[in-house]
Amino acid sequence: MDLGHGKLHWFKDVYYVDGVLYCKTLHDNCRVHVAYDSFVDIKMPIKWDGSLKSWKDLTFDGCETLESAFLHKRHVTGGYSHIIGDECIPIFYQLNKNNIKVNGIINYKNTNRPCGLERSWPSILKTFTNIDVLPEKNYFIKNLYCGWQTNTWTARDNEFDFHSYAQTIINALNVKDSHDPSKIVFEVRNSETRSILNIEEIKESLKHLNIEYVSFSDMSYRDQIEKVYNAGTFIAQHGAGLMNLAFMRPKSNVIELLPESFKDYDGYRMFANMFKINYRAYIEEEKATFISQAASQSQKSMNRDKNLIINIQKFKDYIIL
Repeated sequence: MDLGHGKLHWFKDVYYVDGVLYCKTLHDNCRVHVAYDSFVDIKMPIKWDGSLKSWKDLTFDGCETLESAFLHKRHVTGGYSHIIGDECIPIFYQLNKNNIKVNGIINYKNTNRPCGLERSWPSILKTFTNIDVLPEKNYFIKNLYCGWQTNTWTARDNEFDFHSYAQTIINALNVKDSHDPSKIVFEVRNSETRSILNIEEIKESLKHLNIEYVSFSDMSYRDQIEKVYNAGTFIAQHGAGLMNLAFMRPKSNVIELLPESFKDYDGYRMFANMFKINYRAYIEEEKATFISQAASQSQKSMNRDKNLIINIQKFKDYIIL
């Protein structure tokens, strides 16, 4: 039995033992869609007894009892934007939309997910959901919730206050309030791909504006959030740092810099709409884009990962608008 994405699933009386899930109330084994391209099997607590030629109930001793927990398995794709956009926001949405309180999150291991953030995942999840990841041990869980849906689906919920997610994290991190609507935060990527080759010219031409140039790769999560939370406008080339737009105040402005070959991408536009942020895309024409040797040779990467030479006058006019 397969349970697809798009719904919250609720299981009663579940054992989590040595990384395997067993549910006493199931009448058949089932597979649950718990994250993008990630599934978890939940089994009936029985085994075949060959000597008796019959099924035998499994028993589990020494399990810690939990009133409730949320089951999650890591997204198959690593990176900051996927952690927030494809994991933390959907978890927050499912729990708050359905008014569910849990003791914590069961972090089901995903062996197909190599990622440098794996070791720090529990603290990252705690940071971006304000919910504890439960220690790795055996549990008996009276109420286990799970379920995932794509943000293209979640974004259709016009009644849900997605900014409440951002405010929960801002409050938990004790982010300082020093809002200046005239402030522009401009992320400059420290990368061989998706870089702005004439950034120094841009800095010179825009020095009359209240702009702060930042590199998020050198900053803590809290500091990243604080920068955009207190700015009126956030400018960044396409990349994970743009996910920080979720922590801007409603009706703030975000400008995404894109090469013409990737102009149809609308993922961050969708998130901006969810969080009521004014979104605009600045498209640099193809003749001013360059493929980095560090870029992957896939067609998508070659379209997306280009370095840009920004047209200064066009860009100045665009910002002033």
